[in-house]
Amino acid sequence: MQLGDLKKAMKGVDIVQTTPFNKDGSLDLEGMRTNTRWLLERTAGKDFIFTPLGSTGEFYNMSDDECKVVIKMVVEEVK
Repeated sequence: MQLGDLKKAMKGVDIVQTTPFNKDGSLDLEGMRTNTRWLLERTAGKDFIFTPLGSTGEFYNMSDDECKVVIKMVVEEVK
């Protein structure tokens, strides 16, 4: 897909998700799943874009493997 086509296809609200962590610094995947489901309930029937690990996603403090786990989980929930 070319950039111009992508811009035309993208519409709606861009939801930049925060990434929750446990007190020990590990990923709070259950919290991420809960937050994702909460957002899905409120965007039902609307155009939106989910951006996990976006500008508030703390991805810069996460390993590549942790980022992959978060993205995979969000994609599974959004399907």
